[in-house]
Amino acid sequence: MRRAGRVSGMAEAVQAFLDRWGRGRKARENLAFFVWPEAVGPEIAKRARVRGVQSGILYADAESSVAADVFQTEAGRIKERLNRLLGGEVISEVHFSSRGFERERTRGGRATKNVPTEEELAGIELGEQEQGQIDLLCESIEDAELRNLVAFVATRVARVETWRKQKRWKKCAGCGCRFRGEGKLCELCAVRSKSGG
Repeated sequence: MRRAGRVSGMAEAVQAFLDRWGRGRKARENLAFFVWPEAVGPEIAKRARVRGVQSGILYADAESSVAADVFQTEAGRIKERLNRLLGGEVISEVHFSSRGFERERTRGGRATKNVPTEEELAGIELGEQEQGQIDLLCESIEDAELRNLVAFVATRVARVETWRKQKRWKKCAGCGCRFRGEGKLCELCAVRSKSGG
């Protein structure tokens, strides 16, 4: 029973986060990174990580092709759990690939990363306005455990966004997510644009 209460409490906290920050669907999608371990459980969380969420489709990298195939059979259950934690129909599909973790791409002779390291995140100082928004968000949450979780998630979201800005990731003209690459559209929006979707 405690588990169900926690999911409900987390869903309420996510809603409060969105109400205060007003970022809509993209904010909910970004929160999927942080509720992932809770949604999939410790075993899958060790073996698969979220690469990104675009237009409701969550992309996760598994440690191997076998793991990706096995986890894909659980995609429906994972999607339901994520949506319950996020407080709405945010994730429409979950796709696993066997890309592995922390794969780096090479661009112009130098390696580029998709995600910041824990050390990089820890080194990012938030501004007074960002910290004030986080404090305001958390002050109305009575449950201390939940308040700490929301503060942790909100802080990470703000730090990841700052990291992406520092790395000069562009905002996609289609979906608003930050991406690296040429043009005005992220890879997914560019494909959809070409296919007329």
